[in-house]
Amino acid sequence: MASDQSTKKFYVPRDWSLGQRLRCRTAEPDQNGCAIWIGARHISGYGQLRWENQMQPAHRLAWQMKHGPIPRGLVICHHCDNPPCVNVDHLFIGTRGDNNHDRTVKGRTAHPKGEKNGRAKLTEAEILAIRNDPRKQYVIAREYGVTKSTVSAIILRKRWNHAA
Repeated sequence: MASDQSTKKFYVPRDWSLGQRLRCRTAEPDQNGCAIWIGARHISGYGQLRWENQMQPAHRLAWQMKHGPIPRGLVICHHCDNPPCVNVDHLFIGTRGDNNHDRTVKGRTAHPKGEKNGRAKLTEAEILAIRNDPRKQYVIAREYGVTKSTVSAIILRKRWNHAA
């Protein structure tokens, strides 16, 4: 495995095997056992490697090296939830439903609600206070730094409808 963890481009001979290509672009395992891909990455963070004349996810190629072909309709999932990890011991095969269930169980849904959403401007306590506030909506909006339409949507439970 490569010890240089830079993401510089480097030449790899065309006649190298898949195993050699994977090893030269994989860092030594970190403290969590993740073998991080140091080659090209997709915008999503997953490693990519050109193999058989097309870009392919590095973790899928690593899985195939050890276990063989991936049946149609199945995906390779990460136990470690670390997209650039190519450690086969951190991977498992499943359906998209299995992967979605794993994500949900671990609290990593695509659209977290309420305070878990990184774009949330208000807390659940503030939402409850807004709903119980008898003042005019524009006054409430000014106090919390949001628009009057946001206050209206909160009161009508069109937003934050999951909050008690």
